[in-house]
Amino acid sequence: MKKTIIYTGLTLLLFMGAFWKLRSNKAEQQAISDFVAQTTKKFPIKSVQAKKVNKALSMEAEGRLFPFKSLKLKSETQGKVEKIFKKKGDKVHRGDLILETENSAIYAGLLAAEANHKQSQNDLDRFEKLYQDEAVTLQQLEQIRVKAKASEAEWIMAKKRFRDSRIQAPIQGVINEDYYEIGEFLGGGMPICDIVDNSKVKLKVMLSEQEILKVQKGQSVKVTTNIHPNKSFEGMVSTVSVQGDNTYRYEVEILIPNPDNELKAGMFARGMFRFPAQEQLLIPRKALVEGVKAPKVYVFSNGKVHLKNIVLNGQSASDQVSVFSGLKENEWVVTDGIFNLVDGMEVEKL
Repeated sequence: MKKTIIYTGLTLLLFMGAFWKLRSNKAEQQAISDFVAQTTKKFPIKSVQAKKVNKALSMEAEGRLFPFKSLKLKSETQGKVEKIFKKKGDKVHRGDLILETENSAIYAGLLAAEANHKQSQNDLDRFEKLYQDEAVTLQQLEQIRVKAKASEAEWIMAKKRFRDSRIQAPIQGVINEDYYEIGEFLGGGMPICDIVDNSKVKLKVMLSEQEILKVQKGQSVKVTTNIHPNKSFEGMVSTVSVQGDNTYRYEVEILIPNPDNELKAGMFARGMFRFPAQEQLLIPRKALVEGVKAPKVYVFSNGKVHLKNIVLNGQSASDQVSVFSGLKENEWVVTDGIFNLVDGMEVEKL
């Protein structure tokens, strides 16, 4: 009787153990099934159709500001600096005296050359009348003519020597740097000063093949800078390059009035080109996988996504970009979840 009870208890324990083991295995299998179901579920994405619309867009390009004019003035004479009229930081107008070298001997030579030229000219006038009266020969007249020409040439050279001793500004602007002092000896070809005309500035930007075709000389451009975040300047396209560089980029110069000298050469600025309304194939800017420099998008088709290279027009709105090629109208472009995708991946469009 006692053995029977023991056997019955053991049998019950074994049955209960097997029951709990089976139940545990079932729970584990369910967890595995749930995990597999979860991992094999298609990744959800959101997409929009590329659409052509008639819309006025703009194009932005960044570049550096340059002075309207800039030159390094060099000496065309030799001599000791005797007088200084302008120094670094001074404004100059075309023709203003900057400095003067010791030129008393040059001036004396100028007076002598002028007097000699006047005398030669008087002699020529007198011989012309004498020749008409047949009082002198043609040979004698020609000799006087040669002498008059030689004296005129010497007078012209003397005037230039004197003019070169008085250094004048060839353009208007500001002396950005000077290289002279009283008593210093100037030699021919030595630098005198740097003159910068900042009354206008030039913004130089580089555009792509697609972008350059839309830009025209005389076109108005809105210019902004980081240094003046709440102010814009109105510029005008002054030069459009007709030849690209080795990277197929084309230079455009934008001329900007700068009466208050708020813009300085060397600053970075952005030019906003505005265009009339025209038909554009637009997609959201956030659909771009690698940004505007190497634009790619994921296109959804038949349950999968495919990575495509596209070419942008260069024009854009605040949240949209215009596609030049690589994409067709009505194709579905992925806008959300793009950074978790790979080419050919199966997805579920929400």
